[in-house]
Amino acid sequence: MDGRSFIRRIFIQLPLSLYCRAFPTQKTISAVFRVKNEGLFLEAAVESILKSVDEVIIVDNQSTDLTLEVAKALEAKHSGKIRVFSYDYSIARVGEDNLKEFNKDPQSPHLLSNFSNFAFEKGTMDFLLRWDGDMIATSAFHRMIEEFKRAKCQTVYMKGCDISRNSRKIDSVGSRSFEPRLYRRQFSSYKNVRIHEALHSPFEYSAIAFPDDTFIHLKFLKEDPFSNHSAELIDVRKAEMTELDEISPADKDLLTSYGIAIPPPQA
Repeated sequence: MDGRSFIRRIFIQLPLSLYCRAFPTQKTISAVFRVKNEGLFLEAAVESILKSVDEVIIVDNQSTDLTLEVAKALEAKHSGKIRVFSYDYSIARVGEDNLKEFNKDPQSPHLLSNFSNFAFEKGTMDFLLRWDGDMIATSAFHRMIEEFKRAKCQTVYMKGCDISRNSRKIDSVGSRSFEPRLYRRQFSSYKNVRIHEALHSPFEYSAIAFPDDTFIHLKFLKEDPFSNHSAELIDVRKAEMTELDEISPADKDLLTSYGIAIPPPQA
């Protein structure tokens, strides 16, 4: 840890974290979806977490499929709990495209970090959950939410399970990593970090890492799983991927319960 980080931790992050641990508020949660062309799985993704969150925010980014129609139908079905917004700027792809855009204008609306901040500012609850339109919550997710609400921690690092069209788990750098997906809304925001974005929160020192897979990630069931990557990153990502064991019968049953086949039906 460098000197600046140490000072930030002592004078900003640590006191806030200790305050929240000593005087925790009731933990209400806004789940936020940033989506583009997620019409195939969006309904299942939303329905899979709905019972464990207080609000769902869906922000559509220029989708050309049925994403917006699906989102609006969910908003009507769950009136008052789901709200839908639009973000009308194209987003630079993760990788060299993002870096070039940042070097041109750090405040550019085309940066993923600025799109993320727009979306997460729509949340009104005390905590924000970053969820994707191709993620299905497992039973462990709901158990994690229950434990989080009882605990004094302010941030949860969680992981999921990417699966292939062969219904096997995918081993890659991304699929093995824990990410801060549930965190206190106040004072938290996304910053640009060269080729992508990262969460900056003063509550990161009041965090836990939940050990079980909290979601099944359906990214690699799509026709173009790397649609948000710059060209130079695609081969790198593909080279990282290997297939492991098949997902469990329980996870297969979970997907089937949401009408998801492997491989998925064509949109």
